[in-house]
Amino acid sequence: MNFKSFVACFIVVFGLTVFSGCGFIMNGLYGLKNVKSVDNETVLNYGKKFNIPQDKSYLLDSNYVEFIKKQDTSKYSLQMNNHLQPLQALYFDENEKLISYHINCYAGGFPNLDWNRNQVMDVFPPLQQAPVDSLVTLELIRNSIHSVVGDNRLDSTRYSNTVIVFWNRFMGRQSERFIHIIQQNFNLSNSGNVKLIYVNNDNFFSGL
Repeated sequence: MNFKSFVACFIVVFGLTVFSGCGFIMNGLYGLKNVKSVDNETVLNYGKKFNIPQDKSYLLDSNYVEFIKKQDTSKYSLQMNNHLQPLQALYFDENEKLISYHINCYAGGFPNLDWNRNQVMDVFPPLQQAPVDSLVTLELIRNSIHSVVGDNRLDSTRYSNTVIVFWNRFMGRQSERFIHIIQQNFNLSNSGNVKLIYVNNDNFFSGL
């Protein structure tokens, strides 16, 4: 299966599993918007609404999709599907190992995704939700994002934990609720040496 076919399957599977039902009607119930490209001002405006600090706001660039495109779908189809989801939170430890992974297709819930199912968000780092893997590394993310304001590159400083949140405008209130619960969980950390950043992926999905 080539990458375009895989993406097409991803879109169909995503629609049938996460937002199954009657298309636009279900999209409306979940609060989804049309997928479209966004400019920096739009990202900042939504970031302000979602309580995202400007200096922690980033955009996903083409390096990420180029990396995913190179993978063998016969070996990594599950990992590729997971890392193509619109809402993700990746928790890396001080050795940059992925230790906790949360994505929309494992959340369940209606009419809102249930990110705290089984109370996984009651501790920091949160308990396991989606299966962890080593396909997407923190280094790849570091090299696949750029800041919305200025040239605020994600540094390579080792933190006790680094939390990467993928979000977008087209997921509407699902993005807002997701970010809110990640922030609540982040506040449970007892360490001041934790990095939390937000990566907007609207343009990534509009390009698909």
